[in-house]
Amino acid sequence: MARTTAGVRYDLLLNLMPQGTDRALDAGCGTGLLTMHLARRVRQVVGLDISRSMIAVAKKHQLEQEHHNITFVFADLEALPFAEHSFDFVVAASSVQRTHLNVTLLGLRRLVRPGGRLALYVNVSSFPRLRDWWLARVLMTIPGAFGYLKSYGFRTMWRLIRFQTSRAWLQQGNDVEFLRARREEVRDRALVSASPVPTPATFREMCQRLLPGCRLERTYRWAMIVVWEAPKR
Repeated sequence: MARTTAGVRYDLLLNLMPQGTDRALDAGCGTGLLTMHLARRVRQVVGLDISRSMIAVAKKHQLEQEHHNITFVFADLEALPFAEHSFDFVVAASSVQRTHLNVTLLGLRRLVRPGGRLALYVNVSSFPRLRDWWLARVLMTIPGAFGYLKSYGFRTMWRLIRFQTSRAWLQQGNDVEFLRARREEVRDRALVSASPVPTPATFREMCQRLLPGCRLERTYRWAMIVVWEAPKR
């Protein structure tokens, strides 16, 4: 799905990378597709994910494309294992919306060096609880199906819709909860459960509070982009 549909999302985020970026973090890298794009543009890239199987696929992509400037790290977005001001550019593509944003946003903000930039692409929903109901997700995919059909043809459209309405895909939010629960270092049980996707209003308020001065843009009805500039010293 990412290979087919994420190109526009990745281009939006890559265009936000500040000039002179030397070290970048792909937070919630998944199978590493965005990480590979970053590796072509900066000296050093770190890809972080909570899934070992995702990281295994990302490393396979790294070997295939012969990127020697990437390091992959197994870790939780709510327990980031890096020192303060470690990166010039921190990017997260559809990876933070199921986390506790009051923890994740502050953690990612802490990693950006003065003068650096944080860029987030975040899924939102006016009816977040409905996203976990199979029938509701089926109905939600209908408007997008016409766009898929126009852009990719019937066969690819059908494969995408089947994937987006599969029980495995709906289960992935609970899988995040399970992976966090296995981390011995997460002692606070309040930080273990996966959160629902935020509403646009909730997410806007949280960003304005935790990332003062940030810019927010509604790219689609289901997504927002956030850009925060770390103040220069």
